Amino acid sequence: MRSFAVGLSVIAVALLVLLPAPVAKAQGSAIQIAPTILEFTVAAGGVFEIDEVGIFNPSLNEPQRMEILVQDLEVIDEHGTYAFVSDSTTRYSISKWVSTAPVEVKLNPQEHQGLRVKVEVPPDAEPGGHYGVILANAFPESAERLGESEGVRVLAIGGVGTVLLATVPGPMSWDGEVLEFLPVPFVNLGPVQFRIRFANRGTIHYSPYGYIDIYDWFGSRVARVDIEPQRVFPEKVRQLEAEWKRVLLIGKYRAVATVFYGQNGESSGTATTEFWAFPYRPALALLAVLVALLVVAKLRRKVLESWEEGGG
Repeated sequence: MRSFAVGLSVIAVALLVLLPAPVAKAQGSAIQIAPTILEFTVAAGGVFEIDEVGIFNPSLNEPQRMEILVQDLEVIDEHGTYAFVSDSTTRYSISKWVSTAPVEVKLNPQEHQGLRVKVEVPPDAEPGGHYGVILANAFPESAERLGESEGVRVLAIGGVGTVLLATVPGPMSWDGEVLEFLPVPFVNLGPVQFRIRFANRGTIHYSPYGYIDIYDWFGSRVARVDIEPQRVFPEKVRQLEAEWKRVLLIGKYRAVATVFYGQNGESSGTATTEFWAFPYRPALALLAVLVALLVVAKLRRKVLESWEEGGG
């Protein structure tokens, strides 16, 4: 039943996860919420309060009615895709600690509503990361809420949300591991896409970063490509991505990735991959042009020889 709940969650929040801005369609307009992420530290037994979360109805003529829900966040693949569930039992859950006021709002066109968020951490909370989302689910006045029997609430229209990234201080681990530098397929023309599988072995989220040194078949370094910081959640694997923008490539190349991780990037790991590159498509096109020119030249020569013989 849990897999079914996660599946429903993925469908319900697909727009929230994949789009760069928190936008979801409802009644012909886009409900907006800000900020998109709240990252904070709160001690076990402590309280965190904020009133900076706001919801806006940009419609010019349609009111919107919304219910405010709090769910737990889970990462479900190596690309960092989120799913939200309402009854997570992992050590990284947060939903049971969070309350909002109000819990239901109605916004007239162009109206803004602030939310007060309160996080009450129990004294026995485990140190490390705890993750969730505040969802503003919109539905028309006549819509029916869907049931909760599968452990997740999905409303008839959809919603937007603010991701919660909480840290409870105490003994925690920042361990990690570079698992694999994924093979690069044979390259016709650049740019070249690199992917490194990295595992967060710790109990807190962090953002590994680094660089990739690229060597040609003579062993000379021809480029260094940055691996931009990419957030990895605890006990999860994520594919770190980088791109070499060079277009024309010929021969065999070796790429060596160096990844820094930990609380302040004090740890590192490396991995290596090799790949071949040759612009065979442009080469075939050029060859076809050369063959065509040779054929034309040969035909022209034959025509001239025939003309000269006929004239003589």
